[in-house]
Amino acid sequence: MNLNHIMNALNLDRFIYYEDIMTKGKSVTHVIDKEWCKGCGICVHFCPKQVLELDSNGKVEAVRPEDCIACMLCELRCPDLAIQILKQQEGENDSQK
Repeated sequence: MNLNHIMNALNLDRFIYYEDIMTKGKSVTHVIDKEWCKGCGICVHFCPKQVLELDSNGKVEAVRPEDCIACMLCELRCPDLAIQILKQQEGENDSQK
């Protein structure tokens, strides 16, 4: 069974993941639930680095994830809880391998 089959079985195909490695060994992943996003644009307006934009369907997407400073204003301000910011420090999961 491949990853697409698993994602479909768990209904995870509605999530869009944008990942980028930041400076100082940090990585940030934007997890956006396209079904929950109503396209209000609040997250877009609060983002200090213009990482987010509304797509042609009026849903948010991370168009410049490499510019994200992980301030989490988008996650905190989203009234629909459609955005999650996952931060990971380099080497954080090395002990689990």
